Order: sequence, then C-alpha cells, then structure tokens
Amino acid sequence: MCWSDSHLRLQTPTRGLLPPGLNFRAFVLRCVQEDSFMGNTTTVTVRVPAALKNRLDKLADATARSRSWLAAHALEVYVEDQEWQIATIRKGKRDVQADRVVSHEKTARWLRSWGKRRELPPPSCK
Repeated sequence: MCWSDSHLRLQTPTRGLLPPGLNFRAFVLRCVQEDSFMGNTTTVTVRVPAALKNRLDKLADATARSRSWLAAHALEVYVEDQEWQIATIRKGKRDVQADRVVSHEKTARWLRSWGKRRELPPPSCK
C-alpha cells in the first residue's frame, strides 16, 4: 500500500550560500511528502514497552516521519502480511479437502534427486 506520494524536486543553492571561489554547481535533492491517507483515520491506543517507544522516537527522527505515521505504516504492513498468511492457509486447507496434495514421500524422493544425474521431475497432484 502506498502511504504517500513523494515528489522529488531539484534545487540549486541560493546566492551567497557557497563560499567564494568555488566553481561548481551544487544540487540539493528535496523530498516532499504529501500524506494522502489522513482524511479517513481513527485513533488507536496501544501500550508498548518504554524501550520500544524510544526506538520508535529514534526511527522517527532518523526518517523525518512522525511516530504516528511509522506506527500506522507498521500496522498496515503487519495486517497485510497476516491477511495474506490466513488466506494462503485457507487455500491450502481447501486444496487438502479437494485432494490436491503431493505426499511427503514423493516430495522427499524428488528433493533427494536434486543435483544427481537422474533428477526426477517434480511430483504432481493426483
């Protein structure tokens, strides 16, 4: 999920910023963040260990993000991962019920053949 639209802008230093006598042009890359997800939000309160809050503060400083943004992003990534995992487990259960499985013995035999002169083809479902 994309949390923000980033726009990179190239800027040249203003007059008088460079020491006299320098003959090069310096460019500064500035990243402008436009948060687009703040329109439809709610508040969630979470208790965390003090050490974790301190780590989050340091990360917020290092990334120029708010603790709130980092926590929301972490939750989004976690929830997406868990949703994927649950969906994959459910699909696997449906495959088992429909007898779309490969036995452990066939799979192990195939894996043991890897790198040998007569490598077996991968086993298929019934």
